[in-house]
Amino acid sequence: MMWSSYGPDMFSMVGLLLWLAIVGGVVALIVVVGPRRLDQRFRGAFGRPGLADARAILARRFATGEITEKEYRERLSVLDEQSHSTGSPIS
Repeated sequence: MMWSSYGPDMFSMVGLLLWLAIVGGVVALIVVVGPRRLDQRFRGAFGRPGLADARAILARRFATGEITEKEYRERLSVLDEQSHSTGSPIS
């Protein structure tokens, strides 16, 4: 920061305020938008989806006709077995 005989130079103060606004804007953007976007984007990278997600996917596939009722019930029973063996709550 440049100092003149009257105090800080006006251009250096404007530059400082500009940098503070940029950094503050980036931090605010990360705080507001970051958690939701990161959760949606990297859910598979940082952890597997929960049983509720697996059940929802399975129900959607059954509803659209991708799998038969027999396949639906078989896969649902596998999810139930996994939830009981790991001790995680069934959602």
